[in-house]
Amino acid sequence: MGSDDDLKLNTLHRFSKRSPRLVLEEFGSCEVPAGCGGAVIRWRDPDRGLPVTLRCVVTGSVELWLDGDILETGRCTLAYGEHLVALRVTALKGRRPFLLFLAMPYTGDRRQPPLKSSISSGDGSWLATTSDPGESWSTPGFDDGGWEPLSTMKLPKELSDSIKWTAPDLQRRGAAPLVLPRRVEAVWLRKRFVVER
Repeated sequence: MGSDDDLKLNTLHRFSKRSPRLVLEEFGSCEVPAGCGGAVIRWRDPDRGLPVTLRCVVTGSVELWLDGDILETGRCTLAYGEHLVALRVTALKGRRPFLLFLAMPYTGDRRQPPLKSSISSGDGSWLATTSDPGESWSTPGFDDGGWEPLSTMKLPKELSDSIKWTAPDLQRRGAAPLVLPRRVEAVWLRKRFVVER
């Protein structure tokens, strides 16, 4: 008779893996693009950075840059250290246009809080201008000293169908609605934040 360490038929023991350097992440069935009924398991190098989902609700059309590069998707891996998120909002809608934003760690643990330094708040760190800032405005080295800090507002009671679920969710996670200027062609926004180990 063999020991408990022997491989047995019809067990997953022989497929188990361990890594001294990598983190194994599991994503539930409702988090995978194919929909419910499956799971994704992947290895992640924790020294490379933190996988995050950038979540943004804005009453208008938005383009998003991270550290000077335009983003096509809200998911990315951020290296540890300082980053700059830049947004250009056009076609502002509503009597009181607003923005909600945060970066959520995407590690398979839904209970993990958002990155505190990324959350939209009226602390003076979210800066805006309505004058076209020209080239390189979305890069970390750009001088935004003349830009105005955004202030907070109450979330309107009447929200469009496209944001009526996501806006309150971001607010529950700590994001404050920031007032955007009205009757302008575009608003340029900048926010520096830090990803800590």
